[in-house]
Amino acid sequence: MTPVVDLPDEILCNVISLAIKNWRIFPKVFKAGNDFQDCVALIDVSRVCRRWREAAITDPTLWSSLCIVLHTPSAEVLRQLAYFVDICSARSKDLPMTIAVSIMHLDDLRLAHPLMRSIVAQEHRWSRIAINVIRPREQEDRMPIRVNEPSTNYDINLSAAGGDLLKEFQFNIGAWFTYSLNGPLPALETLKVAGYKIDGAAYILAKWSPFAPNLTELEMTVDASQFTFSTAEREINICGEEGGSSEQRFLLPKLRTLTVLPSFLPNLTCPNLEKYIMGSIPGGYSHLLCFLEFIDRNAPPLRTLAVRDGSSFLDNDMVRLYLTPTITTVIVKGPLDGFFSILSKSSPGGAGVLVLPALEQIELYECYTKYLDQLSALVLFRWDTSNRTLKSVKLCRCFQSMPEALMRPGNADIDVAEVEERWQGIARPFYVNFGSAKK
Repeated sequence: MTPVVDLPDEILCNVISLAIKNWRIFPKVFKAGNDFQDCVALIDVSRVCRRWREAAITDPTLWSSLCIVLHTPSAEVLRQLAYFVDICSARSKDLPMTIAVSIMHLDDLRLAHPLMRSIVAQEHRWSRIAINVIRPREQEDRMPIRVNEPSTNYDINLSAAGGDLLKEFQFNIGAWFTYSLNGPLPALETLKVAGYKIDGAAYILAKWSPFAPNLTELEMTVDASQFTFSTAEREINICGEEGGSSEQRFLLPKLRTLTVLPSFLPNLTCPNLEKYIMGSIPGGYSHLLCFLEFIDRNAPPLRTLAVRDGSSFLDNDMVRLYLTPTITTVIVKGPLDGFFSILSKSSPGGAGVLVLPALEQIELYECYTKYLDQLSALVLFRWDTSNRTLKSVKLCRCFQSMPEALMRPGNADIDVAEVEERWQGIARPFYVNFGSAKK
């Protein structure tokens, strides 16, 4: 067996890369892969000896990905981090860069300005980038933080944004940036921008959509807990000057997944949309009309509806109108009583179901154990109706002590009769239907 000291540099760098990737597990930020390394760990590994340091420094692939997570950083830490980004940029040479930055509990967004400048200086090399900056929790209920100095002191402009390299772009401080994109972004598939107001959405989309013909996922959200910046109001002014008002229309021909407020839907035409994601189901008929007109305007019909706030899933007439008959998959996080009751309504005469008659799949996330009986009753209700369209129920981070066998639908070894009684209502329809329960 070859001693470590005699390993060729390329094998040694592969070993270092694997060690970095397994240093810790970072949340899956990116849709198209999660292969970035932790560069802080890289520095530690490269300090083992002179040979390791020389091998690490001369291999640009080890420095082309940055994973940064900070809690309550000081101004000095952020300056050091900006310097570290410059080092990584130099050592990675001309390779495409993947950057994921998460900063929590930052009091003043201006402290991150040097870091953002260092990151944006390499925008022509961006492949995937995700930046998330969150204020301290105690500030979330306050008015958004604004900057009194002239905005030009802190302006950050994007012009290249990765060019033909960029695949994903995620910023929760989109109002900080101005955009003067001037070249195509053919590889861009995912665009996610969050801010304090929805007013700037038309401006941002007007700047990006002409250069991103292959966009398949768009998320534009509003979060009052986020930072706002003086550029936010300038965006709205620019938007008005350029005719980018709230009535501007955008055609997104390849978009499959969409997350925006219903009030922004009149601006969009998405002929290939498959999935619409709502933060919550809003009250007010104006939002509902925006949604229904959007559904009528697009083809093929919407098949998947996701709601991130299950507490807004109420059993009332307005919510029922959001549940259009073409929907076959419904995804809900944190479902409460209203979700189970509205999907358990019988049609007039009791022969079928009143809501979502074509429903094939239910996906629930973070469902409390106390709703197990209601879920079981819902599954059996859907199974006993004449149309019997329901095919699967997917549960993630739900309940406790779920039998392992239920995690593997179609398992021929499961005996429904031996499953604990409280789980049988969920198990029986699917396993009996596919002949996988023992006779």
